[in-house]
Amino acid sequence: MTRSVQQVSAADLDDLAWFLATCGNSQLRRPDRALQLAKRTVQGRPELPYSDPYRIALGVAMYSTGDYTSAVEVLEKYAGVKGPIGFWVHERAAAGRLFLAIAYHELGREDWAQQTYRETVQWVDRCSPKQSSKNNFVF
Repeated sequence: MTRSVQQVSAADLDDLAWFLATCGNSQLRRPDRALQLAKRTVQGRPELPYSDPYRIALGVAMYSTGDYTSAVEVLEKYAGVKGPIGFWVHERAAAGRLFLAIAYHELGREDWAQQTYRETVQWVDRCSPKQSSKNNFVF
């Protein structure tokens, strides 16, 4: 039995938006649809105080459509790597910060890009379990 669009959870929409924005197979990537889904996912949802995985997906979707300025605005605010939350959120935050670094690069902000990248890699090295991520994505 299939679920209607109204029955799909925010987590399902978020996962699909992330997939469509970052899929390693370029034939499956759909940045515009990813952005639509990500906007729908965050609509009416309260913001989380540290790192917000749904809004990180929104920033990544913005990046994937080439809207680097909006991606930076969202990812600077929501892709924090601090806070008492589970590893999945931290993993999403780290990925969001890598997209933030590349968005800075696209905007010609090389110092910010390099600093964000270095800080993220250091944080991941310090905090990550020693197993590979289930998420694969391309920039």
